[in-house]
Amino acid sequence: MTTIKKESGIALVISLVMLVLLTLIAVTGMRVTGLEEKMVGNDRDKNLSFQAAEAALRDAEADIEAAIQAEFISVGAGGINFSNLDGDCATTTTAGYCYSLAPINIADDPAPLTRTVSYGSASGVDDLEKVAQQPEYLISAREVQTPGEDGPSVLFTIIAVGYGSDVNTTTILEETYKATSR
Repeated sequence: MTTIKKESGIALVISLVMLVLLTLIAVTGMRVTGLEEKMVGNDRDKNLSFQAAEAALRDAEADIEAAIQAEFISVGAGGINFSNLDGDCATTTTAGYCYSLAPINIADDPAPLTRTVSYGSASGVDDLEKVAQQPEYLISAREVQTPGEDGPSVLFTIIAVGYGSDVNTTTILEETYKATSR
């Protein structure tokens, strides 16, 4: 005669607990991977908007040099001739140019950013790819007295706005530029 032993089923319970733990680890790993993908995508988009703003700064610098060569803006020992720049940066611009007696502070007054020109509009360079909107810039000219120089110097403040692959991803860069052409 054989005797039947009572089994408690502990192996089944341990197997189920291990299966639940492995499932939790897998789900957590998938969530972390998804979050990392979003972070990388956002970082890429921010980098794209920065590069677009940087390209707009270079385009604006070329625009300034070309405007001086074409005598749209005349810069000489007597300073800058503002005759082609009708209005100040608070109210109007001419082809993205304005003049200002003081540096523009867009943190206090973002209004000048509504009067920018698009990247390539003056230089004719090709549009940037993979951006939601082409970058824009505003050029402000002002005279400053530099110690040791005859007459005032002309400084250009360039404010550039770059966009990423999403129009809500923006980078605003500001640069002070002294023209090399005379």
